[in-house]
Amino acid sequence: MTLPPATPLPALPSLLFGGLATILRRPPPAPNDTAFTACFAATGIDPAHVAGYRELFDFRLPGIPLSYFYLPAQRAQLALMLDRRFPYPLPGLIHRRNALHRHAVVQAALPLAIDASVQFSRSADHAPEISFEVTISQSGQPVVSCTSTYRIAARKRPRPAGAGEAESFPESYRCSDWTVDQAAIRRYARLSGDYNPIHLAVPLARLFGLRSAIAHGMYSVGRVAALIENQGGRPLMAISADFRRPVPLPAQAVCGVESADSGRGCYELLLTAPKKIALRGTWET
Repeated sequence: MTLPPATPLPALPSLLFGGLATILRRPPPAPNDTAFTACFAATGIDPAHVAGYRELFDFRLPGIPLSYFYLPAQRAQLALMLDRRFPYPLPGLIHRRNALHRHAVVQAALPLAIDASVQFSRSADHAPEISFEVTISQSGQPVVSCTSTYRIAARKRPRPAGAGEAESFPESYRCSDWTVDQAAIRRYARLSGDYNPIHLAVPLARLFGLRSAIAHGMYSVGRVAALIENQGGRPLMAISADFRRPVPLPAQAVCGVESADSGRGCYELLLTAPKKIALRGTWET
């Protein structure tokens, strides 16, 4: 198969602006079963930008954090969403799962080749599901891969599983209290370029059917990643995330992580009011 030529990786703010125009798209009655691909190129990674990311989350180990690579991967995903072959409007897409894997050490000064693809399917409950595969390479070798799954927002929002019951995680988890406020989310928006209105202010979030502004899902993942690395003293090789419910702003939460000494394990983020799991996943160092 001949790959399409690489194009410069677009900037995220312009992609989000272009996404507003997709609201006029009419989703097909059945998901498109044809995958399509695109190739992007970036000149390298800005060390100052990495330093800002590390400072925001308090990464203490040297190097580029694994969760940082979601930022270029997200730009590649959004570029595919703006492609005329993508049938769904961007407003209303819900990020449900994400997984990042490190395959090799990334050299910040070397160019990046970013190959992205999208596939359409249906979940077990017959809802449309969209999966993106992004591979970041240097010198012809994969260095990081990212998989993201999105679903279409239902017109009538269903109650999350266990909505009427308090949730918890194992007592064996090592716990950290979190405060998630609007100031931190605005810092992440400036750093990532993700100015999605649902994260920035209550009136804007309400336009999209939310009661309050919510934290970026990958802000929470970045914070978990820093916590695991700082506790275990080893860089992450893989981290996954299952986004179960939004983190409203402001929020108090407890992050529970299996002992980072084991080299792999699970984690969960528990909102304190109400006591609900917002995020869970696995990690490996």
